[in-house]
Amino acid sequence: GRLVAELPHAAPVEGVAFSPDGGFLVTSSGGAATIWDLASQRPLVELLGHSGAVGPVDFSADGSIVSGGADRSLRIWRCEVCVPIDRLLDLARERSLRDLTPAERARFLHEE
Repeated sequence: GRLVAELPHAAPVEGVAFSPDGGFLVTSSGGAATIWDLASQRPLVELLGHSGAVGPVDFSADGSIVSGGADRSLRIWRCEVCVPIDRLLDLARERSLRDLTPAERARFLHEE
């Protein structure tokens, strides 16, 4: 019953959904859907791919995101940022083409 946060959007918000674990929010506004981290109230990822406005959005039980667009398409997005940090680091390691330098490790992984 009280305002907790205001998440800025450039266009009217058309759709909103909470992740199954309650830690993330997906909103649709204009031509994109945005994944928000609720703890920090920051946008994490903008999902672009519809050729028009994005309308309804929702999380599936497995954490994927479904978006519907004015282009009459449905898109299914894997929410890789919504997984626990250990799994996210594993995904990054699987996709890395080289080892990080010590400076990159410090910057991106907040290691000393």
